[in-house]
Amino acid sequence: MRCTNPPPFPLALTDHRGTSRLASLAFLTALAWPLAGWTGEHAPEEAQHDATPDSPRGESHGEGHAKAHGEAQAEAHGEAHGQGHHGGVHEVHHRYLAGVFGVVLGALAEEGTTAHVGVGAFFEMLVIPNWLEIELSTRVLSAETGVELPIELLFKKPFHLTHWFHPFIGIGPALVPAFLEEGNSVHGGGASTIGAYFWLTSDLALLAEFNYNLIYDKGLVHELGGSFGALLGW
Repeated sequence: MRCTNPPPFPLALTDHRGTSRLASLAFLTALAWPLAGWTGEHAPEEAQHDATPDSPRGESHGEGHAKAHGEAQAEAHGEAHGQGHHGGVHEVHHRYLAGVFGVVLGALAEEGTTAHVGVGAFFEMLVIPNWLEIELSTRVLSAETGVELPIELLFKKPFHLTHWFHPFIGIGPALVPAFLEEGNSVHGGGASTIGAYFWLTSDLALLAEFNYNLIYDKGLVHELGGSFGALLGW
């Protein structure tokens, strides 16, 4: 009698092989799925990062150059207005200054000591920034029997320590016309000063200075005094 049914062992072997293949395919699929998901998630982020303008990799050469040029212009503009160093110092170097002041002088001569009070005016011009300013000043001073009109030409060295405090020193020739009851005369000598400008605004300042003059009037006359006033700059 012929058996028409296939033997069970080959069938079991066939099913086992198919099951192994399916298990291997499922394992590879499970292993590849997280990798594919990680690649899909990070690729858009990298593309977006490259396209971000703030990113160094996203900036083109032209944009980077324009940005650097703009920063350089802003820095130069700040320095031109004195806003770079000294904590935002607003330094203004005026070309011209003009002011008025009151003055008190004590003259020490062989004949004795005399006092002079009066008023004056000055005009100052910037010659070399931070190095040289030239001042021309005149005064009207009281004398015992008349008035004196000292004229001074000072060469001054400024010091811009802060935006509001500008000390200076100066020296130069002096000419002193005197109009007295006993007659008119002209005396010459030298003048020196040390003082400071105290800037209230960018164009308005107060002036305080100490003066020492050496004038020849029938002998050497030492003049010591001080001045206080106000000035404008432009």
